[in-house]
Amino acid sequence: MKRMKLVIFGASGRTGRALVEQALEAGHDVTAGVRNPDNFPLQHERLHVVKADVFDLPSVDAAMQGKNAVLSTVGPRKRGLLGAYKPEGLYSRGIKNILQAMQKNGIRRLVCVTAAAADDQYTPQGLYGSIQIPLIWRKTLEDMKLMQREISKSNLDWVVVRPARLSDYPRTDEYRTSLRPTSKDQRTRRTDLAAFMLKELTDTQYLRKLPVIAD
Repeated sequence: MKRMKLVIFGASGRTGRALVEQALEAGHDVTAGVRNPDNFPLQHERLHVVKADVFDLPSVDAAMQGKNAVLSTVGPRKRGLLGAYKPEGLYSRGIKNILQAMQKNGIRRLVCVTAAAADDQYTPQGLYGSIQIPLIWRKTLEDMKLMQREISKSNLDWVVVRPARLSDYPRTDEYRTSLRPTSKDQRTRRTDLAAFMLKELTDTQYLRKLPVIAD
């Protein structure tokens, strides 16, 4: 893969950090867009950490200037034990700013993350499906679906990657991909997700599609 100038939103999360690390290992120049640059734990000569909030269009636009592609692992943070995840339009509002800034800066390639459960044909399984999705994740998944619709209306070269439940196990590169989630899609390693996202920067198999990735 040729060296690219990438901007990664949501870089401070666990998936985002894995993506930054692998992008740097692959030789890319990386701009990490985060809300609190002083707290970002990684350092590298090809890493630039900037303050960027997907709710704030000027900061998103500034982070994109001079870049070749955009990756987003933006996700809600847990607040309290059951006060859980408050999307507050994080996906649907944030993607509008990302898409607008991409158009302005002439960037065509977008690779971002939602979830396998954000598929209308997803069949909930076990405790996760019967309790966690309706009680904790329902509003987040609805917001993800809005984001997916916004992206699908754009004329950009996009890929929306949909992992199963994320885990922090080491990278294997032995993941499965498909266009619809199945009962087998239970877990996805963040490290494998990051590797697949980087692959999708240049691959065309899933161009303008929503692949599911799972262990």
